[in-house]
Amino acid sequence: MTPRFNPFRPHSMVTPGMFVGRYEEVLKITQALAQTMNDSPQHFLIHGERGIGKSSLLLYADALAKGEIESPHREKYNFISVKADLEEGDNSEDLVRKIAQGLKAAMSDRVLLKDVLKASWDFISRIEAAGVKIRDSKEELRHGLIDEIVQLLSKTSQDLGNQIEGIVVFIDEADRGAQTVGLGNFVKLLTERLTRSGCHNVCIGVAGLPEVLSMMTASHSSSLRLFNIMELEPLSLPEREEVVQRGLDVANERTGIQTTIQPDASRYLAELSEGYPHFLQQYAYCAFAMHEDDQIKFSDVHKGAYDQENGAIVQLGSQYFHDLYFNQIGSDDYRKVLHAMASDDDNYVSKKQIADRTLLKQATLTNALAALKRKNIIRAKPGTQGLYKLPSRSFAAWLRAFTADLSHPTI
Repeated sequence: MTPRFNPFRPHSMVTPGMFVGRYEEVLKITQALAQTMNDSPQHFLIHGERGIGKSSLLLYADALAKGEIESPHREKYNFISVKADLEEGDNSEDLVRKIAQGLKAAMSDRVLLKDVLKASWDFISRIEAAGVKIRDSKEELRHGLIDEIVQLLSKTSQDLGNQIEGIVVFIDEADRGAQTVGLGNFVKLLTERLTRSGCHNVCIGVAGLPEVLSMMTASHSSSLRLFNIMELEPLSLPEREEVVQRGLDVANERTGIQTTIQPDASRYLAELSEGYPHFLQQYAYCAFAMHEDDQIKFSDVHKGAYDQENGAIVQLGSQYFHDLYFNQIGSDDYRKVLHAMASDDDNYVSKKQIADRTLLKQATLTNALAALKRKNIIRAKPGTQGLYKLPSRSFAAWLRAFTADLSHPTI
């Protein structure tokens, strides 16, 4: 079969043109931008499980801030958008450097900004030249660096005047470096010093896994009070089907070949994904790859998920759960415990319920639970004996799909 353009993107963020849903979250981000442009900055924090679409929402917010797309109220903003992705082991110096470099990159295509660009470049050069000396005095470093970045942001805002409405600093993958950066304390100091400097049009948007909340609180107990906090939930059924149709519309427009999807196939994709955008993109990608007659049928979805070599189920397992399900577990009895818990999502399940579902011997079950808990594959309820849960709903969703009997699927 001749290769053809596949519009679904299982390995990357969804572009703003393909973005669907998250209406309430978009409204809150829009409100944050409106507040910030009126010198009353409102910061926001997005958290949720892996694959739930945090980075895609942040990419949409980036396009919204820069005026590349309209807000739900049909307004266009004109912010400088600064992107800084945290990585494992990053410290305060690394984050400050990334913010400065992001600011320089964001302004590189604007005119009449040579002085501001030079200030940004000189600042980055000073940080890089300091080398080992900077790392030797952590507390002094943290305060000195924050003063530097405050000065840079304030000068940029002042120099640009009415050319921009403000600056948005997006910090993605925040859980990766929140602890080593001391992100809660960093943001607390940054926002306070921006206010003292008279700079009131800088907004901070943070995205990360749920543990970013406790990490930020550990470094400063009141840091979360700065943010409008949004937890991303799975997409609704109509939103999931709209995602699939939006992808087909893009492919049809680009290739001129009109590909359609049968209603039961669309519903099947929606059910399989359980509302996780990355899951949906993977299932849809594989289903699209299976169709041969310009129509995606139920059987194409089934083949793409289960029958195709290295299909969607295998891909998702490798990308998200390989360590949890394969690398760390050598016993099928232990996997039975995980499957028995999957029907309860990430809610607590009693040992008796697991025993009734698995029919494992008491000693085998006890050993399995102890081993899975020790490896952090399941979690025990603090202060209560005999209650356990899976680490995430997405893991439960994948386990259910992995073991589903699809000879007569219910959709």
